Amino acid sequence: MCYCFAPLFEELLFRDLLVGKLFKSYPLIGCIVSWFAFTLLHLVVFNWYSFLIYGFLSFIITLVYYIKRDVRYSFLAHLSINLLSVFIMLMFGR
Repeated sequence: MCYCFAPLFEELLFRDLLVGKLFKSYPLIGCIVSWFAFTLLHLVVFNWYSFLIYGFLSFIITLVYYIKRDVRYSFLAHLSINLLSVFIMLMFGR
């Protein structure tokens, strides 16, 4: 259940609110702020490997929002990434 509500909340906060509303006149700057804030939020312990992984995934989700300008698409991208990561953890026991 958390794999559904957390991405929805994060997309509403980081994409819809930050990019779509607060930075509506400057969406590219909003995307950069959103990308960076989202990446930092997901770092449990800072190291460059985690920063690159979360930064790349955040970039993909933010790019989906920027292109489509619709939080539903970024939510589906986010949910898909989370489901894929759960599948990988279950398959490879991490």
